[in-house]
Amino acid sequence: MEQDSFYLAMQYLEKALQLDRRNGVAYYNRGVVRNTIGKTDKEFMEADWDFERASLLGYQPPALWGTWGLALVNIGRYQEAVNRLSRAISLDPTSYAFFSRRGMAYLQLSREAKLNNGWTDFSAYLDLADKDFERAILLIKKAFSEKSFKKGEPDNDGFDKSQEFKKNSLLAMTYINHGSLKLFEKSYQETIKIYGKFFLDDSSDEDKEVTVKLRENDQMLKYIKPNEAATLFYNYGNAHFRLGEQKILEEGKEDFEMAAILFQKAINKNCDLIEAHYQLAIVCSRLNHLEIAKEQCNIGLSKLNESLQRDLSLENQDFGARDQIGVMTNRRRDLEGKLKTFKEKLDRVAGSNPEN
Repeated sequence: MEQDSFYLAMQYLEKALQLDRRNGVAYYNRGVVRNTIGKTDKEFMEADWDFERASLLGYQPPALWGTWGLALVNIGRYQEAVNRLSRAISLDPTSYAFFSRRGMAYLQLSREAKLNNGWTDFSAYLDLADKDFERAILLIKKAFSEKSFKKGEPDNDGFDKSQEFKKNSLLAMTYINHGSLKLFEKSYQETIKIYGKFFLDDSSDEDKEVTVKLRENDQMLKYIKPNEAATLFYNYGNAHFRLGEQKILEEGKEDFEMAAILFQKAINKNCDLIEAHYQLAIVCSRLNHLEIAKEQCNIGLSKLNESLQRDLSLENQDFGARDQIGVMTNRRRDLEGKLKTFKEKLDRVAGSNPEN
């Protein structure tokens, strides 16, 4: 649906609930709309309330548990999300969306466990997420090999999508999350392989072919949003960078060059992805491109300053969002410190090597 259609749907659902406060279907659908257009914790919490109300009124199809789980992922209640999504899977074990969403929840639980030094839980959650993402990919491929969608036929969200578009857009987000998992567990070669499959559509795992595909065209990117593509390129670049760091001297150069290409592509898709500017600065320094590295540091610091000013403005306007904005501000301050330190290091190197 178009954004306006969602708001129109909300109006009709509000009227339906005014007429019948025990309409579980209406509560469910209002929750779906709130979760779809929601941008703040408050909106996702309202969706959570709608799903709970629908459930208490006896409306409990698999989609309720699956969408409820997604809403809980959006507000960071990951264990509850796993519980809801597991219920959805028990009712419909063929849903690739449910497995992909539960994989996201398990991935976030693994990150929380690592922060709390719960290493046993950390490994267990990573393993569960890995299995869910692999299962989701298999189910997506199976579903679209068995079904025939006419071009232009609207999907469940009201969008006109061909079979190819649906398959690749669904696969894309699962690949992005699965690759993020492998990057998180420091399996850099596995990360590269997963993202390579996305670009090559599983035709080959050869890195050389992936490089050619990346440089010549990005056709597969038409199936995902720009910010999602930026995340894909950023994670992909990070995997090559980390792999290059593990190699000796010149052996890592090819990975660094590939990382530089990927970080630049991430910036092209989302120029406000400050982490990509920082990582590009580091990888350019490894390749001895010091002027480019300093330029990226300056761009990153400039954009950070803009972001911090926006945070301050939003903090004054939205009291309820202060905690969330505060977390983002702290992360940005940390990144600002890293950029300044790295820029100072580059300046010292340039000062001791005038020829650069």
